[in-house]
Amino acid sequence: MYAFGRGSSGDIFVQKAAAATIAILTRALCELLERPNHGIRDIGTRRGEKAHETLLSREESAAADDLGHCFKVPPDARDLNYAKFFEQGEKRITASGDYTSHNTRQLDVPEMKEMLLRLPLIQAAMRGESVVAEY
Repeated sequence: MYAFGRGSSGDIFVQKAAAATIAILTRALCELLERPNHGIRDIGTRRGEKAHETLLSREESAAADDLGHCFKVPPDARDLNYAKFFEQGEKRITASGDYTSHNTRQLDVPEMKEMLLRLPLIQAAMRGESVVAEY
C-alpha cells in the first residue's frame, strides 16, 4: 500500500530488510524448539543455488532514492542514443554497488528467534501442538 500511494508508473520499491544465513535460522529454530542436539548436516551449496540475493543492481542503486525503510527506483527514461554511451560514462554507477542479502544488516541467533516467535506456526509448535504447514 505504501508503494501504491507514493509511486508513479514504472517505479520499483525495494523494502530494506535484514538477512540471515540458513545456519542462523537453523540454530534459532533448534533453540526455540529445545532441540539443541538435533542433527544438522551442512551439505554446502547445491548446483544452481546463489550465496546471496541481489535486491538492487549497482545501476539501480545509482538511480534509486533512499527513503529510509526502502529504495524507490524510477523507470529508466534514458533515450536510446547509444552513441553517447560510448563516449561518456556514469560516475554514479561506478561509485555505486549492488544492494544484496550479503551487504544488508545480518541477523544473529537472538534476533532470528525474536522474529520467529512472531509466527503462529512457531508459537503452535512451542506449545506442543501438531503443526501442518499449508501452502
